[in-house]
Amino acid sequence: MTSDGQPFTYLLDIVIESDREYPVTVKVDGRVVVGRVKGDATDIGLNLSPYGASERGVSRQHMAFDSDSRGVYIEDLMSTSGTRINGALIKPNVRYRLRPEDEITLGMMRLTVRLIRNAG
Repeated sequence: MTSDGQPFTYLLDIVIESDREYPVTVKVDGRVVVGRVKGDATDIGLNLSPYGASERGVSRQHMAFDSDSRGVYIEDLMSTSGTRINGALIKPNVRYRLRPEDEITLGMMRLTVRLIRNAG
């Protein structure tokens, strides 16, 4: 958060690995939920449904990105199949600092963080 209580804004360049690689940019300016959308749900900031999320074990609300003055964090949201950072299973509801080149695995779907930029 900034001195006025607002979250810091970061841009994440991520590669979603599915049947091929899909580069995406995610704006993190507060909590961004990552998962898959069913029906007309609007609470997902990064929808992985178009990349085969359901078949790869991604929960509807699998994990979240969050940010503060020190950087970007991820948190598993009690997902069914778990979240891993660089192969290590993380605990649900605990924030972990994210770094460039970290590999996040949601079920059997891999996301690679290429770059974290402060959007100022």
